[in-house]
Amino acid sequence: MELTWHGWSCFRLKGKEASVVTDPIGPASASILSKLSPDIVTISQRMAESPAGPFRVIDGPGEYEVKSVLITGHPSFFQGKRVGSIFRMEIDELVVCHLGQLKEPLTPSQAESLSGVDLLFIPVAGDGESIDATKAVEMITIIEPRMVIPMHFELGQNGVAGTPVEKFCHEIGQSVSVQPRLVVAKSSLPAETSVVLLEPR
Repeated sequence: MELTWHGWSCFRLKGKEASVVTDPIGPASASILSKLSPDIVTISQRMAESPAGPFRVIDGPGEYEVKSVLITGHPSFFQGKRVGSIFRMEIDELVVCHLGQLKEPLTPSQAESLSGVDLLFIPVAGDGESIDATKAVEMITIIEPRMVIPMHFELGQNGVAGTPVEKFCHEIGQSVSVQPRLVVAKSSLPAETSVVLLEPR
């Protein structure tokens, strides 16, 4: 599977039989979807209107199967109110979890429902829009993914320096370089949790 990052929480997961685009939110969403031509689009934040096109939109809790991709949507909450969804996907024998606009740490029962995750997309902004670096590391310790891909940050002129992801890498104790894309298979997963930083396109 090939992974590319298109800013904030928008990624393309290109598998053998289908491609998934997560959170194409914002003014450029139509052009992103036109360029990436996904089969499936997941929307983690509750929206008044979902994108339209020749793809399947999944924007809430439930179990779905599209072109051999299995997706389970779980509700996410903030101060007791549902604000969006978390998606667990099975694609190309990999279990992928996109935590979306997570604003507060998961409960133990929520985390348990995400067991067996290979790749975890996790927000690290800590700006009121999502959990911060410290809480992100706590979630990683509970979920125990094989690979972690931070999101909800922008690279500065000096790369990761001075950005929320720099604090995150310090908190988790890893020094990593930015990659333009990631190609991963079940057989190539690291034995211990590893962080991958992607360069936005």
